[in-house]
Amino acid sequence: MKIYSLIILSTLLISSVLTSCNPNNPQPNTSSWKFKVSINGVSHRAESNTFDINSNYCVATTSSSWTFHSRIIDKTAASYISGDNGELLITIENPSLGINQLSNCVVLGSWFTDVTAVNFFGGYSLTQNGPMVPNSTGGLGPRLPINLTSLGTAGNGQYANSQPVKGNYTGTIYFQSSIFPNTGFDIPVTLDIEFEAIRP
Repeated sequence: MKIYSLIILSTLLISSVLTSCNPNNPQPNTSSWKFKVSINGVSHRAESNTFDINSNYCVATTSSSWTFHSRIIDKTAASYISGDNGELLITIENPSLGINQLSNCVVLGSWFTDVTAVNFFGGYSLTQNGPMVPNSTGGLGPRLPINLTSLGTAGNGQYANSQPVKGNYTGTIYFQSSIFPNTGFDIPVTLDIEFEAIRP
C-alpha cells in the first residue's frame, strides 16, 4: 500500500513539473525589480517580483527625464534584504545606454543625508581635496555619471508586462567636513549603486 501511494505521489509530482514547463501552459509574466545602495559600506537592499507602492520597491518614471526611485519602508516585507528605511532618487535628463553625462544625473535621498560628518551644502569633489564639481553647492544632491546597461521596455501601463531599466555607479566622492574654516574636500563617501527599476 505504501509503495502504491508513493508511485501515485511521484506520478503527480512529475506531471505537475512537466505541465508547468510546457510552453502551451505559460506562467504569469511578472516583472522583477531590485536595488543595492551601499554608502560607506552600509548596504540598503531589496528585491521582488511583485510591485506594491505601499511597500519596498524600485520603480522608474519616464518622460524627457527619467527618475528611478528605490525605497525601503517595510523591513518585515519578503522583499527586504538589508539596510535602513529610506530612499534614493536618481534623475537623468535625456537618458541613454552607457555612461550618462555627469551634468545630466542628479542623486538625492535620505540615505545620503543620513551620512554623518558631511556638509552637503558646500559642494563636493570627485577627487580628494580636488576641485569642486561646478554648481554642486546648495545641497541639491550630487551629480554622478550613472551607467545605464538596459533601458528596459514599457509595460503599456502595467508593471507586470515591463522589462526593468538597469543601471549602476561605483566610486568615491568627497565632501567638506567644514566650510568655516574651509577644510577642502576631505571626507570620502564611497558609493556602490545598482538598480533594476520596473517601468509602467
